[in-house]
Amino acid sequence: MAFNKKYEVYDRGVLLGQYYADEVSQLIGIPLRRVSAYAASGARFLRRYTIEAVDDTKPGWAEEWDRVRIEKLAWLRGGGAVGQRGTGAVQ
Repeated sequence: MAFNKKYEVYDRGVLLGQYYADEVSQLIGIPLRRVSAYAASGARFLRRYTIEAVDDTKPGWAEEWDRVRIEKLAWLRGGGAVGQRGTGAVQ
């Protein structure tokens, strides 16, 4: 199984490192299916370990998404792909 989300693991507040879910499971003995649940809740595993999801999205992706989305919407409003205006096509 491929894992692409990383988690930071803390032992009583001290960062141990960044790991994939399967590595976290082996490192601290938590069931694999519970890693994301503990990360989402912020609860401590065995009253000792804290798990936090790492946000590794590239900065600026939201701005790029909005720019492209607005360009495409403007193109569609101008008649692109749905029926070209001024070409004699049925509208």
